[in-house]
Amino acid sequence: MSDSNCENSEPETQLETGPGGSGRKGNGAINTGGPVDGGNDFPRRPRTMIVTLNESDRQVLMELLQPHVTIVGHAVDAENVIATLSAIKPSLIIWEPGEAINSIEICRRVAMALPKSRFLVYTDLYNATKHYNQLSRAGAHGFCLKNSGSRIVLEAVLQLIQVGKYSDPKIVQAVTSPPSTRLPSCDLTDREAAVLLRLELSNEDIARELEMKVRTVEKHVECILSKLKVPTRSAAVLKRM
Repeated sequence: MSDSNCENSEPETQLETGPGGSGRKGNGAINTGGPVDGGNDFPRRPRTMIVTLNESDRQVLMELLQPHVTIVGHAVDAENVIATLSAIKPSLIIWEPGEAINSIEICRRVAMALPKSRFLVYTDLYNATKHYNQLSRAGAHGFCLKNSGSRIVLEAVLQLIQVGKYSDPKIVQAVTSPPSTRLPSCDLTDREAAVLLRLELSNEDIARELEMKVRTVEKHVECILSKLKVPTRSAAVLKRM
């Protein structure tokens, strides 16, 4: 396979919109400046559901946020939230995704069930960066790092209440940095590197996230395997690590 075949993919950069849209483009650009339309009817003291994997984390968040929000429920996973949405009707959901659940689908279902609610993803840098674009399109309004400390977490929640959007600067930096700078040097283009970072996803999901055609993704995958000298996608993911 010649390198020229690996470089023939046309630019495809369509601005993303939708619930909690990030303004990110398929070429890696992201618009983080200025508040979004937060909506004047959003409650200043929103009914809040807290969903974390760890009970002590939940307790810390509840104590931190109690003066500013009305806690109406807490849970260990989002499946419990979905089952009680119609009864609790939270305006704000603070959620730590777990590995055992489909985080994108759950975010989409919550956004559909409560279109006026706001959704803060509370997670680590790796997962926030990996799923940023998909979760934004699915309905997430904010991203906060769970190890950022109480002051930053409170700032994230208050900004989400006031202007409708928040993304930790470290997450923004990770998302906007060229993908090739996050990987070992192997002569990949930025677009190939962006595909490599998402090889756990299907070609269709990669195409949607990066605003590419599925055939373009397939060509990039072929080039990645050739350049990394590996036979399978799984081997490429392992070499990426």
